Amino acid sequence: KTNEENDAVLTKRGKIQAKKTARFLSDKKISKIISSPYKRTVETAEIIGGLLNVDIVIDDRLKERMTWGSVTGQSLKGFLKEWKYSDSNRSFKPTAGVSAYNSGKKAREVMDETFISFEGQNTVYITHGGVVKELLRNIFEASELKRFEAEFPDQNGKECSVTILNRIDDRFLLEKVGYTAHL
Repeated sequence: KTNEENDAVLTKRGKIQAKKTARFLSDKKISKIISSPYKRTVETAEIIGGLLNVDIVIDDRLKERMTWGSVTGQSLKGFLKEWKYSDSNRSFKPTAGVSAYNSGKKAREVMDETFISFEGQNTVYITHGGVVKELLRNIFEASELKRFEAEFPDQNGKECSVTILNRIDDRFLLEKVGYTAHL
């Protein structure tokens, strides 16, 4: 598998889900969309941004923390073994990416910068389930996240699922995790 194969475009189903997500967000007064640079996330951002008439910014810090195919010769089995290990050993830096902790830290940096620049405005971050999971693990205690286990059982989220975080000063309140009823 190559990086190009891994950077897939949206499927027809993905485009439909992006439109449904835009409809869900239409009354949320979104002022900015920040997206991971991968094709499927940029396409999702373009669909949502186009329907909501909102500008899009691409930020590399929202990339997936590990990408199979980015290391020549790495087997899927080896990749998945590293993924699983890095999931429970969050400071471990895998061969193909960044540590789970650093993935969440990078996403938090993007959020903090946005909060300062667009204080009081609603921003949509279009990224990947693993990034969302690590961001949440960096911000909240495990006991807080456990409350959302039913909605977020695998903790990686479904495509076009919505997680809503409200921020008041330096405090985050988790409203929804991996929400998919709009799909």
